[in-house]
Amino acid sequence: MVTITRDEYEKLSTNAALFQQVADSAPVLIWISGTDALCNWFNKPWLDFRGRTLEQEMGNGWAEGVHKEDFDRCLEIYLSNFKKQTPFQMEYRLERADGEFRWILDHGVPRYSDNGVFLGFIGSCVDITDVAEIRQAWDVQQNITKRLGELAAIVESSDEVIVGKNLDGIVTSWNAAASRIFGYTGEEMIGQSIMTIIPEELYFEEKMFIERLKSGQRIEQFETRRKTKLGQMLDVSLTLSPIRDAQGRIVGASKILRDISNAKRAEQALLQAEKLAATGRMAATIAHEINNPLEAVMNLLYLLRPTISGEEGHTY
Repeated sequence: MVTITRDEYEKLSTNAALFQQVADSAPVLIWISGTDALCNWFNKPWLDFRGRTLEQEMGNGWAEGVHKEDFDRCLEIYLSNFKKQTPFQMEYRLERADGEFRWILDHGVPRYSDNGVFLGFIGSCVDITDVAEIRQAWDVQQNITKRLGELAAIVESSDEVIVGKNLDGIVTSWNAAASRIFGYTGEEMIGQSIMTIIPEELYFEEKMFIERLKSGQRIEQFETRRKTKLGQMLDVSLTLSPIRDAQGRIVGASKILRDISNAKRAEQALLQAEKLAATGRMAATIAHEINNPLEAVMNLLYLLRPTISGEEGHTY
């Protein structure tokens, strides 16, 4: 496992919290897809526009809102550019929560990790039904998409587990490292309670975390235990940062988790070795203290053997 410095911890936490905060307060609809071309995350403005939950929109759920006359054309544009890993833009009608179809300008760009690994696409959409706002919306969209792409790549490609959750403990984001360490996919965890990976006897910790986060406190390198999908218990170190909306209200938390199980096992092995060494030293001391009087007894027994029935033997 890769070890990171405190400064790197701070940067990861800031980036994860900033990504969630910027995405949810941005004046555009934002989506993210993985390497399977399926969408796995939408920001709050998208969900508000659609009037649906994240779980309903994930995968191909969002496509249920695309106008039937636009669907095939949009799908072809998206999949062809996804295969080539090239940016694209397209216009289509998307159903709003009130049932009205609005014209959307969708701009998507590929995402890459720091070492150039393709992670999927990130896109931002603006409602262009009101033509007068198109130019301004496009400029805003371009800048936000670029910044969000950078932040999303950092979070997704990190070796550390980075998880987002709201104040009810519901998971809102789940990066690749979280899937690798805990065995749950993003689809399995997003929309579910964070209690899924917390041992029952430690449920009280989550309540404590939420209370501290609500007061704006940051929780740093808190050591505890978490459980994987297979039931394996892990020793972990947690750092939690509050996530704020556009009005500055705390709406959730960004959590960085580091698996310290190996370090804990090494620490226990060292303690056990020290205990064994101390036991060995104590045994040697006891043996020395016992051997001295035993030596005298053995000498007396040796002298006693030929004279055991005589007066001299009684003396011995």
